[in-house]
Amino acid sequence: MPFVEEHAGRLIDPKEFKNFRRKELANGVDAIYGIRSNGKTEIQSLRFDSSKFTETQAKAWMKDNNFNPILFEPSIGRENKMAEDLKPNEEEVEVKEKEDKEEEKVMEKDVYATAEEAEKRAEEMGGKGSHEMKLVVEDEEKVMYMPFPTHDEYEQALKEEEEAKMEEDKKEEKMEDDKEEKMKDDDEDEDKEKYNSQLDCDCPENKPNCDCDKTETSARNHNVETTFNLEGVEIFSEGIWNGDEYTKKDLNSMVENFDETGFQPPLKLGHNEEQPEMLDGAPALGYVDKIYIDGKKLLANFVNLPKKVYEAIKRGNYKRVSSEIYWNYKSDGKSLDRVLKAVALLGSEIPAVTNLESISGLYNKNAEFKFYLEKENQDMDTENKVDIKEFKNLQEQIAKLKEEKAVTEKELNDRKIQQRAEKIAAFVSYQKEVGKVLPAFEKQLVALLETTNDEKVYSYTVEEKTIELSQFELVESIIESLPKLVEFAEISESGEFVVDRLPYTNAGDEVDRRAKLYIKHGKASKYSEALDLVLKDDETLKAEYEGQK
Repeated sequence: MPFVEEHAGRLIDPKEFKNFRRKELANGVDAIYGIRSNGKTEIQSLRFDSSKFTETQAKAWMKDNNFNPILFEPSIGRENKMAEDLKPNEEEVEVKEKEDKEEEKVMEKDVYATAEEAEKRAEEMGGKGSHEMKLVVEDEEKVMYMPFPTHDEYEQALKEEEEAKMEEDKKEEKMEDDKEEKMKDDDEDEDKEKYNSQLDCDCPENKPNCDCDKTETSARNHNVETTFNLEGVEIFSEGIWNGDEYTKKDLNSMVENFDETGFQPPLKLGHNEEQPEMLDGAPALGYVDKIYIDGKKLLANFVNLPKKVYEAIKRGNYKRVSSEIYWNYKSDGKSLDRVLKAVALLGSEIPAVTNLESISGLYNKNAEFKFYLEKENQDMDTENKVDIKEFKNLQEQIAKLKEEKAVTEKELNDRKIQQRAEKIAAFVSYQKEVGKVLPAFEKQLVALLETTNDEKVYSYTVEEKTIELSQFELVESIIESLPKLVEFAEISESGEFVVDRLPYTNAGDEVDRRAKLYIKHGKASKYSEALDLVLKDDETLKAEYEGQK
């Protein structure tokens, strides 16, 4: 079934997965990850915010990013809205919504970087142990940990924990209902007392026994026109909001800039199915008169609240507020980095106000309302709050993983360099031993091989098969194809060992080479003896050798 506010692109059949997790990929684009029974994850589907993507734009995004959906369902709240008579019955919708909620469990729930953290969580849930699962982090597969030895045990424990919490919430809800009922009775008694006193008199003279023309209707109108103030309402706090970090400095800026904007932030009702958001130009339901800081919280004083709204707030019918904030607001030639634009009350039990006439009915008919409409650079809702400490912990874990990755890559690279050096040394040593490389050219050959790489640069055909060689392999093949340049030792006709006469560039190196051959073939037992024999056998070499000294 299509979603109301999202386009959906299914990539893989959800039946192939055991669990699901949801994670943001880009602005307005979320990925639904499917988790297989072996713990591996894949992107099962993509969701596009219909307020940021049209159906065409969503399809284009998937094509540009190489995603090929097997099914695409546009949002029914946008260009593909269904006709009223084609809507599925409520029972089918409810079943589908339950399935979708199960499919979109939070990605980070009870998933830890270490087994110790997972085991600690297992103890909190009344068990012990942990098990591994594999996730893809920044295109790299990572091993993470979850509580309990198996996933089935974890899910059972989680179910029991949630059932216990639901039972506790029911108890608290009943206590709140009882408290609300009592407050309602008290408010009715107070309203009755106020009403009776207003029937007596509220004229300027405030006569004990008023003889003015006062009726029950005028008293009721007076009661409607009364407004109220409310102090110390929490509207914002330090933390991470929709990906943006707000610190004490940001809250101080909002307080300092409050009187510099030239307008008073309005109080309005938020938007949901029962309570639509007010359009520009609609009257406010009060104003923010002052904001101030208490610890990490930003508090506000509300003024000029209609009686019905004030009573609803006092009863706790709204569950939260949404603060709208200007970034880099321009005022009188100055740029103010953070400015409170408005505060919206969120909660379906706030009096349902859907048009200008019904809103106006809450106020004194002679009241004047002013609105300051500016193009905002960025709105930030207070929903989806992330604890700043948790956010920084995740950042530290990511930094640690990146550091470990860099160390591992360096060790791997160092090992490759070492293996390459060992390979070059072994190759050159062997070629020198078989007489294809002269000792005088050993260092030059090593230097040449060290400059080569593994890129394929040469190819030839043997029996219709193409052979490709890298730079390193090409140099190897050339050296190996050379004829033998020298024999390091020869045997005379009488069977006596004699040293070959090779071309040389350094007399000292040549004397050393011949001396070692003398020892190897038993013509001398000590290096000093071998040295004397070499110099005795070759007067020319001796002269050059002594000349170098």
